[in-house]
Amino acid sequence: MEKAKALITIAQRMRALAQTGLSYSVSDYETDRCQELLRLSDRITSIVSGLPDEEIAACYHPMKEYVTPKVDIRAAIFNDRDEILLVREKADGRWAMPGGWSDVGYT
Repeated sequence: MEKAKALITIAQRMRALAQTGLSYSVSDYETDRCQELLRLSDRITSIVSGLPDEEIAACYHPMKEYVTPKVDIRAAIFNDRDEILLVREKADGRWAMPGGWSDVGYT
């Protein structure tokens, strides 16, 4: 059972990376490779579950954006003088507590 769980975790991570790749692909070559990774992910899941590849693929909604659970994780870090650590965000230059989006398979 542990091997099956590990394979499903790998397939989910592969799918998330491929979907993110589709969001940012600028060429047909990149798009084709990402779509192939999606099919391979479905194949791995199919082998483990015993369900047809097509049924696995039908469980997922196509996305055109960065794949993430859409959860932002932040940490409040204080030093011994009760000063809080802040970082400047690349996106807008504002100050924030350190953190960011969680990623599929890592959080």
